[in-house]
Amino acid sequence: MMEHELSKITDVTIFLNGSQITRNQTFQVEAGINYLKFTGLPTQIHPETISVIPDGHCTVLSATYRFVSEGQLPSRISELKSKLEKLLDQQSFQLGIQAICSEEEELVRANCRISEQNTSRNPVQDVRATTEYFRQRLTELCVEKLAQQKELTKLAEEIGQIESEIGTISYSQQMVEVDIELFCEVAGAHQLVLSYYMPDANWHPYYDVRAIDVESPVELQLKAFVQQNSGEDWSNVKLTLSTGDPILNGTVPKLEPWYIDYEQKSELYRSMADTTVSASFEEHSFPLRSKMVAREVLSGVEYTLETPATIPSATHQKSVDIQSYSLKAQFKHVAVSKLEQDVFLIAVVQGWEQINLLSGEANIFFEGKYVGKSYIDPQQIEEALELSLGRDKGVIVRRVKGKNYTSKSFIGSNIKTSREWEYSVRNSKSHTIQLMIEDQLPISTNKGIVVEADQLSGAQFDQKTGKLTWVLQLEPSQVVEMPIKYTVSYPKDAIVRLD
Repeated sequence: MMEHELSKITDVTIFLNGSQITRNQTFQVEAGINYLKFTGLPTQIHPETISVIPDGHCTVLSATYRFVSEGQLPSRISELKSKLEKLLDQQSFQLGIQAICSEEEELVRANCRISEQNTSRNPVQDVRATTEYFRQRLTELCVEKLAQQKELTKLAEEIGQIESEIGTISYSQQMVEVDIELFCEVAGAHQLVLSYYMPDANWHPYYDVRAIDVESPVELQLKAFVQQNSGEDWSNVKLTLSTGDPILNGTVPKLEPWYIDYEQKSELYRSMADTTVSASFEEHSFPLRSKMVAREVLSGVEYTLETPATIPSATHQKSVDIQSYSLKAQFKHVAVSKLEQDVFLIAVVQGWEQINLLSGEANIFFEGKYVGKSYIDPQQIEEALELSLGRDKGVIVRRVKGKNYTSKSFIGSNIKTSREWEYSVRNSKSHTIQLMIEDQLPISTNKGIVVEADQLSGAQFDQKTGKLTWVLQLEPSQVVEMPIKYTVSYPKDAIVRLD
């Protein structure tokens, strides 16, 4: 079989789980049948995924996958085996001593019984002396057996550690070879391309979202954390990140008969969260700067880095820039003062549906400062992509109890209880803002309980959800006061909690 230098990794496609490795090698071959091999390959290869592609003048007749040991085992293994042999001898010796002690213990106990039967003319003294002797000896044997058991436990731990280290070193010396039977029409230099799938690699997307101010577009930077633990570094390779999963079953599912029958009411309210929403992708939609070239494939989207990349084999992750987009955004402030006193600045991003967003965590930056984390899930976006840019102390919303916060009156067999809240809103910023305030009225689930809106100060009222919504345009330094009041009627003998 013809020898050659190790092949070189040229292309790597990392899936969300796993990777496809492509390496090539040029061989000097004769016309006719040649026997070649790719050596030094990692052991994690899935053999069923091996593919060998020759150039136009050759045909691959067969490709065989096998494990081999690379070179001589290191001297460390000889040292460990010598130490292991000594420990095993010590273990055998201690086991033998332990067995002797157990046999002696049985013999002592048997002699004790015989002595009790053969007492002399002074039985009390004989029994006392005999008992004292046997107690002392049994105690000595018990202490000796305990010490032997501790020693055996220690030896077992040392033996296990050495055997584990020998196994690790031996496995690290194992590699994979792919033997190739190749037919070539013409002698000379011919190139073979070998590709295979490996499981020990992954990537997951994340975002940096940056807004300079409320007048500028939002910069959405798609990035990836990449990790591989194949045992060999990927140096200066053409790197592609894929959203596909080659391990998924590609067989078309078969519909079975769907039978229905009466169900319990509690079973009717099941989650319907399995709806999938997809977004079309345009390669050059809103690019700010492109680190990778993106394209749609059958299994998803692939992002190919424009410059060679190096991914070391390690347990830590490496960050890779994928692509950046400059997206138009509208900014609004949102307050839910019933639950939270502060006001939040929200960026409503436009054009997100024209890029292929992936689900991932997002780091949010506003005015050059880190303000927190969010999570982008395109399947949960209904109309607009809203990103919280944090709390804005320049807009103040206060929700306090009104002067007539609570009042109660009796009408026939019913009680009427009212609640009153007062909103005070101030824009302390130097520019006009849009502020959305959300509150709610209670919703009755009983015909005997009636909720009436008495004063809503212009809020939009959703009777189905009870939500109140104000959308205000506030000039700089503008202050707005907004009271809300509602009444709840219910039978005198009922208890209804409103606080």
